[in-house]
Amino acid sequence: MSQKNNQRTENAYWILTLFGTAVGAGILFLPIEAGIGGFWVFITAFLLVWFMVYPPQSIFARIVNNTSVPMDFTGAVKQFLGKKAGILINILFVVFLYALLIAYSIGLNNDIGELLSDNGLTKTNPAHGPLLSLIILLVLFLIIKTSKKALIKVLGFLSILLLIFLLIISVSLMDVWDFEGIFAIPPLHTFLKQFFLLFPILVMSFMFFSVISPMVISFREQNSARSDIESRYQKIIKKGISILMVFILFFVVSCLFSIDHKAALHASHENMSILTLLGESKGKPFLSKFGPFVSITALTTSFFGVALGYKESSMELISVFFHNKDTKKTGTVSETIFFSFSIITLWIITILNFNIIDLFGELIAPLTALFLYFVPVIIIQKTHHFSQYRGIGNILIFLSGIILILSYFIGKMI
Repeated sequence: MSQKNNQRTENAYWILTLFGTAVGAGILFLPIEAGIGGFWVFITAFLLVWFMVYPPQSIFARIVNNTSVPMDFTGAVKQFLGKKAGILINILFVVFLYALLIAYSIGLNNDIGELLSDNGLTKTNPAHGPLLSLIILLVLFLIIKTSKKALIKVLGFLSILLLIFLLIISVSLMDVWDFEGIFAIPPLHTFLKQFFLLFPILVMSFMFFSVISPMVISFREQNSARSDIESRYQKIIKKGISILMVFILFFVVSCLFSIDHKAALHASHENMSILTLLGESKGKPFLSKFGPFVSITALTTSFFGVALGYKESSMELISVFFHNKDTKKTGTVSETIFFSFSIITLWIITILNFNIIDLFGELIAPLTALFLYFVPVIIIQKTHHFSQYRGIGNILIFLSGIILILSYFIGKMI
């Protein structure tokens, strides 16, 4: 009985981890993009989200679950598609996750710096100096180093905090709701343009595949049967997406009923978060002050969630070049290289405060499609081990990846 209770508790932590990984600081800008398109554009995109995010992430987990020994996704690619393909995907996956960590690191440094200076805790903004970013990274990677279980618990706590924050904001806006937007249906050309611009951003708000490999590996290390693990991760992924759908729907719709099209366009032009906009336009200054806490929590949960997958894939890549018969020595060398490289390079980049977020926007969708929609389908189609899973579903997943890549560019062109 106690084992079942322990598993339920562990499952709950993983569900919260999936939620926290997916809901980054982008949740504060998603309502702005949705506000530009309008209520019906958002609802149309939202109704299609499940079919874009559950099947590929479920197949991603299936591939990790069917390797000969527990290993991450990049190791699985190496096993099923060969060493060269595996190393190439490994490098791209590490670069992809590292790019996300850069964005989160810069965001955390800037938000914490502003929070400290705005509240008079420091005379100047410490984000402009080298010390704050180093302290933040040392604390984050110290938590990452402790243990996977400890990190999952921290992530679970922060995710609960984030859920509460989003709920408080959503409910607090109810007294200023205006339902006029429900009756505003844009012309077909405008509708399609805004749909294609919003859709990939919305889909990315439900992505947590970077943490799926560590989750499945954790289950396999408990020596459970693969069929039991598959049943377990499918339930967790479904529940994670379901929670995301409920809270993102309530939060975004609550914001949509509180802002108009002109306000959303103004906020987008000024690169303003939804809380700043609402604080200025709706006489709710506490939302502007509340914003940094929500942003910092969201960035931290996303950082940890991505870091779980980043560490697994980085260690896999490093071990290729620093292999030793003494596995303990190899592990120690690999960890030293991983933590030293990650902290030092992220620190330097954060200090320089590169304006690279736009570049990430152009890279993230294609790389997400590669890792989540294309490579898993290729593995299933080419590997005899997965022959029972071949069918129309895989073709639809592949096509979904193409749609994800093209949507934003189609929206820009039409």
